[in-house]
Amino acid sequence: MMVKKKDAKAAQEVAEAEEAEYEEEFEEEYEEDESPRRAGLANLVGPTARRVAIVPLILILFGSGIWLMWKRYGDEVVADDAYRLTHDRIVYTPPPEWIERNILDEVFKLGSLAAVSTLDHNLPVQVAGAFELHPWVKEVKRIKPYYPAKLEIELTYREPVALVLLPPHPDLEEDQMLPIDANGVYLPHQDFDADFVAENFPFPWIDVGNTVATGPVGSIWGDDAVAKAAKIAELLHSDWD
Repeated sequence: MMVKKKDAKAAQEVAEAEEAEYEEEFEEEYEEDESPRRAGLANLVGPTARRVAIVPLILILFGSGIWLMWKRYGDEVVADDAYRLTHDRIVYTPPPEWIERNILDEVFKLGSLAAVSTLDHNLPVQVAGAFELHPWVKEVKRIKPYYPAKLEIELTYREPVALVLLPPHPDLEEDQMLPIDANGVYLPHQDFDADFVAENFPFPWIDVGNTVATGPVGSIWGDDAVAKAAKIAELLHSDWD
């Protein structure tokens, strides 16, 4: 029995030794294969990382190129006639019948709009400001841009409610009268000749003695008596005839 036990113990020791030797050989093989595996992983990760780094660089170079080109040729592009603001690119509320002049022509001159580029991001503001300079325009209510480079503008116009009688002038045979609106704004009198007024607009006359407009056409008359009379004329105007 003792011999059998010794034999069994010896066989177990041999088996354990062989198992340890096998595990040692396996670990050595794994360590030898680890370097190529890491290299393969590096080969996979390397191109992706490089692409991620290159894409922003390409975008930066592309943007820089566009900026340099615009800096060099931008003024020439903006100055091209194809990008100039023209009359046909503006649609606006038509003026009332008593305004016979070409509003748009005068607005272009007042605002120097012929020199404005349609590429200018301040285009709507510049155009609105030019219309507001016109003596017949009371308010720019809305301005809506359309692509490509077209503007639609909604306006309200000043309406005459009375004619202010000026002091007699020795060089004039007839009394001279100038139109004003309800706020006492002095309006362009060139649009009102005596026959036109008599036929179309039986306006009240304001006679407050020696008074003259203190500012240019399109501005407040500047006389408190005229301003108060204009408010009364506004109430009477619709039923004056």
